[in-house]
Amino acid sequence: MQDVRFGSCNLKSYSVIHIYTLGLEYMKSERYYFFFKFYFIFLLRAAVVTRFGFLSFCYVPPTPVRVVENS
Repeated sequence: MQDVRFGSCNLKSYSVIHIYTLGLEYMKSERYYFFFKFYFIFLLRAAVVTRFGFLSFCYVPPTPVRVVENS
């Protein structure tokens, strides 16, 4: 598997589908559903900007924070 370093500006070698897969696998192990929900929306917008190509810009995603349910 490729070296996963979201903050190393090497996203140009990762396709959107690849990052989707990483997100889904991570979501299965942790309960970050809402975080990844909005993160995927960002990826979709980024894909549109880059003409459905590769993410060629440097982006450091925010640290995942567990969603505290309002009760």
